[in-house]
Amino acid sequence: MVGTDASFSPDDPLVLSPWMSVEQLDDSAATIFLSSDGTRLRIPRSLHRLLLRFATATSPHEVCGTSDPAAPAMRAMAQLAAKGFLATPGSAAVPPERLVWDPPVRMFDAPAQKLRAAQADIVFLGMPWDFGSYTAAGARRGPSALREASLQILYGLDRLTGRPLGWFDADRRCPVLTGVSLADAGDIVVNHGERHAAAFARASEVLATLTRDGALPVSIGGDASTAFPVIELAQRAGPLDVIRIGRTLCDANALDAPRLTAESLPGYALSLPNVERYVDVVPTVMQGDGVDRSQRYVRVAVDGDAAALSALRDPSQERKRVHVGIDIDSLAKASDSPSLPSHTYAEVHELLLAIGRSYRIVSVDLCGADPGVAGWGGVAMTALHLLLTALGAAKDPV
Repeated sequence: MVGTDASFSPDDPLVLSPWMSVEQLDDSAATIFLSSDGTRLRIPRSLHRLLLRFATATSPHEVCGTSDPAAPAMRAMAQLAAKGFLATPGSAAVPPERLVWDPPVRMFDAPAQKLRAAQADIVFLGMPWDFGSYTAAGARRGPSALREASLQILYGLDRLTGRPLGWFDADRRCPVLTGVSLADAGDIVVNHGERHAAAFARASEVLATLTRDGALPVSIGGDASTAFPVIELAQRAGPLDVIRIGRTLCDANALDAPRLTAESLPGYALSLPNVERYVDVVPTVMQGDGVDRSQRYVRVAVDGDAAALSALRDPSQERKRVHVGIDIDSLAKASDSPSLPSHTYAEVHELLLAIGRSYRIVSVDLCGADPGVAGWGGVAMTALHLLLTALGAAKDPV
């Protein structure tokens, strides 16, 4: 594949990449993309007509009628070659593995993030996976549904400074995330039927690339098991606590479980070398009996004032690193079990702020998004407001 402008020669034959497709075509412009990696361009129809002449191997000189590298048509061909739409004959027989899909909309309408180190402060990655829970069928559609709902809370920049505007927290009557930049890297490719290890290894590779320059990763699920790749990434940098807000009664002893599920997530997380403690925060009446609080797995209940957080914090460690997870399923009343307790917006909002005061939040997951549940619109907006609260707790001054 032609990689840079420096490798471009007007007299060397080139051919259309076999991975080039047309997304939209009208009288004035064409939108073209590479199915191998999602690269997308909108070009004039006149340039599109020239591009099609490379259906068989030919030189840019022949197509453009000039060898002058400064000619507009020649510069355009060099750019198309650099981006991979034109290739040297025989060089693009095997496409690179596709790691992410490009969604039609982005979280909060934030900018798209290519598969490279994000320059944004926060980067989102969708995890359309629901094979880790028998009760979460439909959660694979969660990332797309959350993105659609998030367009009611748009991300924007100040026209004069170019700085992110952030939002206003009506509960606390203060701005949040002012100046904090966001980006959305799309969804992990999931080949339905593959084992979780393959999909999650793909997610780990992508997350490591996206966060190489320090961006805070946010995983958008999917069932609760999709939290594992971002937890695994966060613990690579040092000791980590995991605090997840949900209502799944997890099996903390499933260290040797053959399959990563929502129930075995604590065991898998605690098997990682730097995860020191895993805390499940559940609705009050769901507090488990017989949970040994001296162990690394803790189950606590909150009653709305976040008093339970005092049981989580190690006073000897100032601002310890923590991964925070929110299971959207715990925010909604189950239609088949209306008596099943759920978290309230107020208690989770207060708990997230308390975590931000006591810990340093280094990663976040928002999972359990099933657009098929009753009252999805209200549940989605509640979850998105709590996500912004968690991100504010991570990035705003304490």
